[in-house]
Amino acid sequence: VFALILWILGIVMAGALAMRVGEKFNVTGFSYPFVQRDSLLLLPEFFSVPIEQGYRNQRLSIEIAMPTGKTVEIDKSFNAYLKDVPLY
Repeated sequence: VFALILWILGIVMAGALAMRVGEKFNVTGFSYPFVQRDSLLLLPEFFSVPIEQGYRNQRLSIEIAMPTGKTVEIDKSFNAYLKDVPLY
């Protein structure tokens, strides 16, 4: 059985304190449930953090690796979240 890999998704979650100090951060319990429908990758607008971790400026980075020659179409509703990413 052969499967065509359309993309590879990497998700990095961290709190501001861990990023500043460089220590490991406990990401257990973080939730970011994305959905794949055929060639579409649907990403939720928000992610959840366990309440016992409190709010410490948590961040979520998503890296999508595509095969050479393939293109990505990002819905314009994501523009507000992609301030530092050149899209067009």
